[in-house]
Amino acid sequence: MNIVTTLFAVIVSLLALITFIIILSGFARPRICRKRGTCTVSVIIPTRNEPLHVLRRLSNFIKNTTNKLRNVEFIIVDDSDRPNHDILGLKKTVKVIHRDKPRGFKPGALNDALKVSNGEIVVIVDSDTGFSAEFLENVCGCIESGYVLAQSKTFPESVEGLVAAAYASYVCFRNDFLLKGTAALGLPFIAGYGYGLSRKAILAVGGWSEKTLAEDIDLFVTLVSKGERGAIIEENVSELPPATFSDLRKQQQRWIVGSFQGFFKALKLFTQGSAKALVAAPFLSFYFGLLLNALVGVVPIVSLATGEALSTSVFMASTALLNALLAIFGVQLFASLSQKIGIKKAATGLAVGSVLYNALSLYAVYALIKVLLGGSFAWEVTGKARRRSGKKSRKKADRIYFSTTVYYLASFLASIKATPLLAGWVGGLLLSTIISWIMEKRL
Repeated sequence: MNIVTTLFAVIVSLLALITFIIILSGFARPRICRKRGTCTVSVIIPTRNEPLHVLRRLSNFIKNTTNKLRNVEFIIVDDSDRPNHDILGLKKTVKVIHRDKPRGFKPGALNDALKVSNGEIVVIVDSDTGFSAEFLENVCGCIESGYVLAQSKTFPESVEGLVAAAYASYVCFRNDFLLKGTAALGLPFIAGYGYGLSRKAILAVGGWSEKTLAEDIDLFVTLVSKGERGAIIEENVSELPPATFSDLRKQQQRWIVGSFQGFFKALKLFTQGSAKALVAAPFLSFYFGLLLNALVGVVPIVSLATGEALSTSVFMASTALLNALLAIFGVQLFASLSQKIGIKKAATGLAVGSVLYNALSLYAVYALIKVLLGGSFAWEVTGKARRRSGKKSRKKADRIYFSTTVYYLASFLASIKATPLLAGWVGGLLLSTIISWIMEKRL
């Protein structure tokens, strides 16, 4: 095979492998922990410039829980520019730590709260997480039975509009593939909220890492490397979806970076002697599919530059296998999502979610290179209330979409001339980028 055909075959083979791992995860049957317990619990809630309706919602959940349980303390770590928790009377029922300088952002806030907490179990929820007394009792029972980690499934409280539907598709994937697959192997993927762990376990690993963009993924890798055990619990929690398409994009960029950081941490721990760390790596490789999409764009350019053609037989055989695997995965995810939000919303959510991920494929290349070079990334809170993005943020978004559009346009033009077989694939990536750019401006 020539270089063009070889490059394409490698790309499609890796995409097929990633898809196969996802499919197997979807068929996993992990144990669900249903036990209830009565241990002492510290609930840590990091906040920053939250809108009033989110704080009111949080206040209601806290009051409902404290009315039922007496063994729970709530600790709010407030990094807001203007603290406003007093407005809701929360200081009477919770500990409030206000940090003038948000050192370490969310993981830093969690570590500061851990220092003043007293519970045997530490539970992490976000300001928009909907939880119950039964959820906390379930976490206690799970950890009292010998697990170090208890993770709930999460889902948006309501799914209205394109952004919420797309976000629901991402959460459904995490619940029904990532969580199930990892829990079946011993420790569920940590979602960043809606989870609890033993105080001894988090202290033993030195708290949450403040050097990574996704402290939850980093903690997951660390616990896996130590052979710790965890379980999915029966009680679920709810959340609010990102308010705008821009908020959704920023959140997914953070997930992409966090997965890359976690993947390479797992490899590093493996080279340092922890064979168990390698268990986490396949479940952090899914975003490499975005990188491979970007590499597909290279094939027509290489073909045009070298004059070598893409083999029709290799293209047909490899894409047939990949498409068959993608169809199985698509049916799995659509069936699960449609049960939760209906067929129409599920179809819309999967379409919008796929379009955004296609548009972020070139960003994934940039993120990977920066992670490998040890670069730092700025933490951005996912907005839960509609607001106009700042000028700096809009310019950053435009750069992402513009560079991706130019890249795929060049690749599409090259494919028409040199590799017509790839014109549809590359053209789809180009169209996805343009559609995402338009949605960024309007949603």
